Amino acid sequence: MLPISLRVVYALNSATFQVSSLALLSIVNTRVSVPATYLPAYGAIAFLPYSLRPIFAWFSSLSLNKLASSAVVENNNGNRHDKLLFPAYLLSSLAFIGTVFIPSGGTVLCFVWGFLRGVAGAWTDFLGGMTVIEFSKLQAKFLPTLSENNGGGSNTYEQCVSVNTAQASTAKNIGSFVASIATLLFFSKTKDISGAAANTLLLGTSGIFLLASLISLRYQWHVRNLLIKFNRYDTINDANDEDLTDMPSSKFDQNQSD
Repeated sequence: MLPISLRVVYALNSATFQVSSLALLSIVNTRVSVPATYLPAYGAIAFLPYSLRPIFAWFSSLSLNKLASSAVVENNNGNRHDKLLFPAYLLSSLAFIGTVFIPSGGTVLCFVWGFLRGVAGAWTDFLGGMTVIEFSKLQAKFLPTLSENNGGGSNTYEQCVSVNTAQASTAKNIGSFVASIATLLFFSKTKDISGAAANTLLLGTSGIFLLASLISLRYQWHVRNLLIKFNRYDTINDANDEDLTDMPSSKFDQNQSD
């Protein structure tokens, strides 16, 4: 089971799309009035970062290696992608704050902030997926055998990542649904999407990203304490094949609860 903190991060990340989508359309089509001939280029530039996942993988690995080499890493547990969730979500928050200040006719700034939002969004998506994978590896090592509980075989990594991916998807759907209802209630009162309403939605989106960045620190603290307690790891990615299945189920469940 994914920690509650990580599920909340997934829900908040999904909620931002529902809150910001109409506001961003208002910025592009009304405030800036991007010419129709430029709209395809704007879409291509804004979504270009989502096609550059290998670059984010390289940059994340480089950042984690520098982080590990420049600091004393307790119990050698610093090479984890969840450590980058905070700066990534903070970048997303700042990108939406910058979007608020795009002036009328600011076509160039509209392109620039659109690209930065794409970079932040693609980076957080990549880190979220890697975090689920790494936590699944952790669970596969620490969870007891299913035979102790259900008369089955052992919990494998494939089983853990399947369950955790489903829970992450559920959290995203819940966040999207709640944000849709909140946005509907917002427009039921404002009736239109004026400049002030668009700015309110963008600032709200920025606040959601900021909250997600803070909650990611809670998840990071949770995993750090878990690895310190079970210090048989070098890192999650370089975990050895030591048999840890004799651990009582209550011991892991108590430590992975959030």
